[in-house]
Amino acid sequence: METVAEGFDIAGSRGERVRGEVRRPARPAGAVPVVIVLHGFKAFRRWGFFPWFGERIAGLGFASVVFDFSHNGTGPDGEAYPRKDLFRAMSWRTHQEDVAAVLEALVGGALPGAPFLDPGRAALVGHSLGGGLAVLEAARRPGFRCVAGLAPVNRAGRFSPRERETWRAKGELPVVNSRTGEVLALGLGYLEDAERRAAELDVAAAAARLPCPLLVIHGAEDTSVPPEEGLSLVEAAIAAGRPARFARVPRTQHTFDVVHPFAGETPALLHAWRELSAFLETYLVRFDAPAAAAAKGSPLPGRS
Repeated sequence: METVAEGFDIAGSRGERVRGEVRRPARPAGAVPVVIVLHGFKAFRRWGFFPWFGERIAGLGFASVVFDFSHNGTGPDGEAYPRKDLFRAMSWRTHQEDVAAVLEALVGGALPGAPFLDPGRAALVGHSLGGGLAVLEAARRPGFRCVAGLAPVNRAGRFSPRERETWRAKGELPVVNSRTGEVLALGLGYLEDAERRAAELDVAAAAARLPCPLLVIHGAEDTSVPPEEGLSLVEAAIAAGRPARFARVPRTQHTFDVVHPFAGETPALLHAWRELSAFLETYLVRFDAPAAAAAKGSPLPGRS
């Protein structure tokens, strides 16, 4: 399917810029469903598989919205990390305010190709921290058809006591960019926000409140975010009577063996895509409300 991509630049958290791309079919018959993709910590919209996912989603006949969070340190050219001052000021709150800005632009018709975008058929997909954010936002904003997390975190406060102690003593936490070796500084505001709003940012608790189906895809050998974190979201959703599914991808890690710059598809990435695309096609296109109601409290059908 032929697709087109158009860039956007809108105001986000604290007036900083949220930049991204909308990809969609070039000649849609009408307004198409929209999939909003959220990147994770130390990532950006042009990292590794994010453009690939955006193009694949558009190839299904949907629109994808892939963007940089305003405070992740990425500059106007889409590369990381020239704005170290913004990275330092990043928090879960700034990310949530950016998601709100993108959703407002979608509903208000301010994104490129607005006549071809259907806000009434929307899904959230996120990786790592973005996966946790996707669950939090879907739980507090009714109307999403479905939500999917790729290696999602299950809470905001994922820091050891020693890290917290050092962070408070220095007023910042050194963060190493594993790709370049560059050392970035994360300000104390990130920790304070995560601690102050720990209950509000409990992703597993949010999964239990989801009004829509949940899919979690996790690499079996993920050491950055252990598979148990993703599994806990699905278990919480099912225990609360929400339809959910956990898909474990064997012999792969946090990024499904993908590197940056993108060096091509991997077997693990294609495995994850098969799971995600089937989920999106079911709940954005062929959603069956009676079947979903009957599935409450049970895992969603799907591949093993």
